[in-house]
Amino acid sequence: MSEYGIGVLGTAGIITVVIASMFYWLGGRSKKWLRRFISPAILTIGLCGISLIKGNFSPWFLGVYPCLVLGFSLGYGADNMAEKVLKRALYALGVLSAGVMACLGLGGGAWWLLAVQLILAVGSVILGVKSILPAAVEEGIICILLTLFIPLYPLIQGG
Repeated sequence: MSEYGIGVLGTAGIITVVIASMFYWLGGRSKKWLRRFISPAILTIGLCGISLIKGNFSPWFLGVYPCLVLGFSLGYGADNMAEKVLKRALYALGVLSAGVMACLGLGGGAWWLLAVQLILAVGSVILGVKSILPAAVEEGIICILLTLFIPLYPLIQGG
């Protein structure tokens, strides 16, 4: 595949994450099903679509959907700092399980990308606990940090 084709797929993956993030924060206001089911569906369709085009689809990718539904269904609000950190960390781990499914489908270099995703997950916990942004913005950014690589896993080279 040409560099232009790879670039288009990468851009499509990033756009997928942004659209999923929009449904994620919308579901934080009301209509929780947008957050819990539509946002994960968008990310899973993006992952599967890019992998089909790239020619490295794996049935493991279908497991991303239930992992994200589970992760996006976990509550992370709390009154004290220790509970906030714990709930945010469990939430991040729930979402990171989707990256594990992608790694199981690809193997090799995919685990390195999961390590980067883990670093971003730690950042999402810090951002969520500090709550320095308005909730709708913070939720969207946290969704992006946690899921940025989900639709991009099929683009890993040298796996």
